[in-house]
Amino acid sequence: MTTTAEFKQWITHVQSPRVERLLKQAAETEVISFAGGLPAEEMFPTAEFQEAFERVTTDKSAEALQYSWTEGYEPLRQQILEYLHKRGIEARPNELLLVSGAQQALSLIAKLLVRPTQTIALETPTYVAAIQAFELQEPRFCGVGRSQGELLLDNFKYLLKRQAPKFFYVVPTGHNPTGYSLSEQQRLEIIELATEHETYIVSDEVYCEIEFSDTHRPLKSYDDVEDLIISVGSFSKLLSPGLRVGWIVAKEEIIQNLIQIKQAMDLQASSLTQVVLSLYLKEHSLDNHIAKCRDFYRGRRDAALEALERYLPSEVSWTKPDAGFSLWLELPESISGDDLLKDAVSAGVAIEPGEPFFPTEKHQNFIRLSYSNLEADQIDEGVRRLSTIIKDHISKTS
Repeated sequence: MTTTAEFKQWITHVQSPRVERLLKQAAETEVISFAGGLPAEEMFPTAEFQEAFERVTTDKSAEALQYSWTEGYEPLRQQILEYLHKRGIEARPNELLLVSGAQQALSLIAKLLVRPTQTIALETPTYVAAIQAFELQEPRFCGVGRSQGELLLDNFKYLLKRQAPKFFYVVPTGHNPTGYSLSEQQRLEIIELATEHETYIVSDEVYCEIEFSDTHRPLKSYDDVEDLIISVGSFSKLLSPGLRVGWIVAKEEIIQNLIQIKQAMDLQASSLTQVVLSLYLKEHSLDNHIAKCRDFYRGRRDAALEALERYLPSEVSWTKPDAGFSLWLELPESISGDDLLKDAVSAGVAIEPGEPFFPTEKHQNFIRLSYSNLEADQIDEGVRRLSTIIKDHISKTS
């Protein structure tokens, strides 16, 4: 029998209990929260979904309320394949699996490809919930550094040669937490190196449509020689995270194995939300909605950058995102993001400490700010409050 102590030793909490408690406190009070990376409710197509839901439960209740195939609702599968084709990904039906959000996609992939003590390569920093999903397989993490938005390719080459990772997890567009996107040259070099070393690339494309200037091709669209790229996508950032509809695109062998794991896990993604989403996509222009999202979140990104420039001291630096929902602040080395959070919440503003975003060598003097779910005046006031706390911490440690 597994004891409580053994379970606690096995399970890994990326957020410390103290940080988790403070973030819950912030959510329950009138705190301006830069934590979470939530899409804005204003961008949910609420009326359209309400209409689709009513029509589905009236006209398609048997399909929407019954069990379905693990692979996903067939009309929606065809619509997603068409969407992927527009983005240059020539996937066939047997290369697509619908899942319960991108988070489940990462979990399924890790369960398939990784066994305890085997190596996974990840960017550092990287998406916290990806680290959580992978940690349950008890792997060994190897970090691939980033500098000014560029991946340190020499570091990547070394890991491929010496560590032979099972896969490399990368967020090429709207990197979480920095908001940067990789150049086309770097995308091609990553693919070339992975092909040379026969290493899978797990490409997380959830922010691929939330771009503010240049547009980038998904990694899978370059994959015309080797089937080593596993692409993960979702409608959570564009339409609604409550849908819990995501997908995995990979070669047929991978998809068939993932289907078996998903059957054991939850049988299928929600029939109801799949049918509702399918009707929405049939009746409305996704391209028009994407254009609105880009303009909307670009405005919030700009508001955040203006506020940071206005209030923060010169000792602090930050990224200038070209996609996504968040930006990344580097503080003086003497300041801990965990300690900053406690005082910030007391002052009415919440942030995310940066340490959990590092899969290997931990750094405490970083924080992530998510601007996506705050109005411009809230962003300005939140940054003003935060700047007061940061200046106070700097004065105490200098």
